[in-house]
Amino acid sequence: MVPWLRPRKAAEKQAPANPSPEVQAALALAQAGSLDGAETALRRCLEETPDDVHALMALGNVLFSRGFPAEALAQLRKVLAIDPGFLLARVNAVQCLRALGRYDAAIEECHELLERDPAGQGAALLARCLDHVGRASEAETAYLSAIDLAPADATLWCDYGAHLHSHGGLEKAEDALRRALEINPTHLPALVNLSHLLIQTRRHREAEVLLQHAASQPDFPPEVWANQALLRMSQNRLDEAFGLYDKALAAGLVSPEMLFSRSLLLLLSGRLMEGFAEFEHRFGTRMFAGTIRSGPGQPWRGESLA
Repeated sequence: MVPWLRPRKAAEKQAPANPSPEVQAALALAQAGSLDGAETALRRCLEETPDDVHALMALGNVLFSRGFPAEALAQLRKVLAIDPGFLLARVNAVQCLRALGRYDAAIEECHELLERDPAGQGAALLARCLDHVGRASEAETAYLSAIDLAPADATLWCDYGAHLHSHGGLEKAEDALRRALEINPTHLPALVNLSHLLIQTRRHREAEVLLQHAASQPDFPPEVWANQALLRMSQNRLDEAFGLYDKALAAGLVSPEMLFSRSLLLLLSGRLMEGFAEFEHRFGTRMFAGTIRSGPGQPWRGESLA
């Protein structure tokens, strides 16, 4: 294990008590889709026993599922104040902080997780947080440590492959993504990411096979259509590419990467005004984020140069 991941104190045990029958009943409501009912039941439990860590934990999970990460985090903080060794509460706190965009706090929480449980989820969570804020070399170190702990985790290999792809390590990225698919041949993010890499390296036939495989899976993501559009654009089949991008947009995909790719299609088709407008989405992509706007001055918005 790399030095900065070594624990500084012994791991603590999670709360030993099992959830009460009332909390278990509330959890059953949540699992059945009745989040309102589960929240009401859990708040009733906490009126009687405010320090019930399982009720607090469950309420945090319900609030997060309902789209209230700040409120969820408040409940998880109560859990950790009572029992700092309740590791799953700390894991969920990281997810809340990420949802709130508080990545510095999430990174600190990941380090705390690693101190308490060096063989747990902390390294993987840390890698993803560091990756998001652009600390690439630290993220790679964390990914490798996480993979060392969980070598059969397809999602981890996929995320590591996406990280490498974003930073130009195409050969290593391909190896990581293929490893993810060896572990789980139907892993949709790995299929999508590897197909994108193959298109980028002009291996169109292999990319087509992967995209067809991805499209045959139930509930495949709109990114499949976006990558099919990118493939058709690479093959100069522009009308088909527009149709596929329209499908992706209609399904709700508005990622900067997809909009940037579509801008290139618009430019290639001669629709320059639309294309240059959408070309601004490049700043939101992992490839371009911070590369130009980190320099001196302000972006020109078309105002008079005088």
